[in-house]
Amino acid sequence: MDVTTLGIDLAKNLFRVHGVDAHGRTVVQRALGRRQLLLFVAQLRSCLVGMAACAGAHYWAREIAKRGHQVRLMSPRFVRPYVKSNKNDARDAETICEAVGRPSMRFVAPKSVAQQDMLALHRVRSLLIRERTALIDQTRGLLAEYGIVVAQGPARLRRALALILEERDNGVSELLREMLVEISERLRWLEERLKRYDLRIAALARNDEHAARLMKVEGGGPADRDRGRRRPAVPPRARAKRLAWAGAAPALERRAHAVARHQQARRPLPAHLTDPWRTLDLAPHSAQARPPQPLDRGAQGAARRQYRRRGAGQ
Repeated sequence: MDVTTLGIDLAKNLFRVHGVDAHGRTVVQRALGRRQLLLFVAQLRSCLVGMAACAGAHYWAREIAKRGHQVRLMSPRFVRPYVKSNKNDARDAETICEAVGRPSMRFVAPKSVAQQDMLALHRVRSLLIRERTALIDQTRGLLAEYGIVVAQGPARLRRALALILEERDNGVSELLREMLVEISERLRWLEERLKRYDLRIAALARNDEHAARLMKVEGGGPADRDRGRRRPAVPPRARAKRLAWAGAAPALERRAHAVARHQQARRPLPAHLTDPWRTLDLAPHSAQARPPQPLDRGAQGAARRQYRRRGAGQ
């Protein structure tokens, strides 16, 4: 069987294969079970094998590559334009066989076992975070029905549960108290597992060459750097708001009081109060005053609005 290009439509149990020769003629087109796929591929000469990068694709790519074939994975959205007519498994295999031979096609690199382990570690960690968030939200909702309002966050919920379970005359029934004990144990277990995963991810990040290079970049943590992603340290809007309130608010408050005194006395405003933004001094009145820092445009806008509200006596 002279197959030069083979397209495989992956599935859970029944796979469809479509193979062509060097002239583009179809030489094989059949359905194979999970156990039959590797046996069939092992009987072929070395050829180009194409698959869509879907569930299980990286495993099959590693196993087929061990049989001496050249495996190429493609994103399903790049394969979809090559579908001829009504979509089914046989046509999908034919489409994959057609798309993998295109010179302009972009491919997905198959993951190694180590990379798959790292991905599984992050996926399980994300699952535990979602479970913890769901548990916290449901617990806060249940307590709100009893008139107990708990702030957001796992640490605040832990403290609140400890106080609720410690007090006996807080109006919490025995049935709810029993459920809160189970919730507290479940929350403690989730946080212990998350700490273990965080330590494991940090250890793997230190031993990985690519992660070690990304760890030198400012911002984010090992859980983000291992995946090649980076979070900004502070969003621009939040940074402007912090500058406006931390630096400009004290100076604006002093100027607002000075403007109010002049207005009450019906005196004209001095020159330094007519346009305070040109000579705004953000240094606090202390011995350890920091040098004046320039405000960015976002901070200036927030500080101007604060000045108008207070200076106009609103």
